[in-house]
Amino acid sequence: MPDPSAGTSTSTGGSTADLCPDGFPRGVAGPPHLVAQLSSQPEGVAACANGDVFVSLPDEGQVVRVPLSGASPELWTTLPGRKPLGMVCMNNVLFVVDFRSADAAVMRITGKDDPGTPLPKIGNDPGYSALNAIVGVPGLGLFASDASNTVNGRIVFFAETAPGVFHASVEKSGIAFPNGVEFEPKTNTLDVALTLGSRVLSYPIGNDGSLGKPNSAWSSIPIVDAIDGIARDENAALYVAHYLQGYISRSTDGAHVATVNTPRSLVFRGGTLLFTSATGLHGVDLGICGAHSLGNATPPVPLSRWR
Repeated sequence: MPDPSAGTSTSTGGSTADLCPDGFPRGVAGPPHLVAQLSSQPEGVAACANGDVFVSLPDEGQVVRVPLSGASPELWTTLPGRKPLGMVCMNNVLFVVDFRSADAAVMRITGKDDPGTPLPKIGNDPGYSALNAIVGVPGLGLFASDASNTVNGRIVFFAETAPGVFHASVEKSGIAFPNGVEFEPKTNTLDVALTLGSRVLSYPIGNDGSLGKPNSAWSSIPIVDAIDGIARDENAALYVAHYLQGYISRSTDGAHVATVNTPRSLVFRGGTLLFTSATGLHGVDLGICGAHSLGNATPPVPLSRWR
């Protein structure tokens, strides 16, 4: 796996044909490997456009930067009193969801040692119950799953009405245990993993961030799998973390691309799928690019709905 400090060169000379749209090597398929063992169980993982990879440690209330060169993980920031889970990097800014703290929020982290700035809450709302995962949609904002361990979960939309300015609203409610979320740019849809139902629903995204009627994108045996994180590749294949069964599957051919104890969050960086488990951060080189370019978001468009 390439060191992020090494830029975008590849073994074949660094031709742009060897790079994914995010600027990192496509590479070739290989076996899963441990990137970094962590003393505290990690949850979320995010890859930034500048090459940085971050992992959340909920029990410690910390976010660490994990070099892909094999160097020791670096404490990036501590979020006092919070339990960070899912995370996403947009334009080299981290957005981390806070699972069940006394005042749960989505935290915006702009650099090392930044304790985070909470995004605005939903107006006239009692607050978040169990924020779990988050994904960015270029030009629109962020979608997060909330109340993730109940039968009345919801999807919250954070419209980016201007650079760094957000407005929160509930876009879908009454969803049983929503967990991982992913954006599919080819179809402009939001994928939502339902943990207990072992299903992934795909919601059409409107120009204003509204979510339409979902289609079933993937399904398995309810409860048995307890699915967690999800990701998409450039061919629209869906990768699903089977938390209880201990593997990551690919929808197009049913392949188990990795077997590991309690797989959790997934993210592509170039042609490598990175994922967390009970023991640390892992990777599997697939030779297939992720569905969308990380950090190459278009400037947010004004959303008349929130003016």
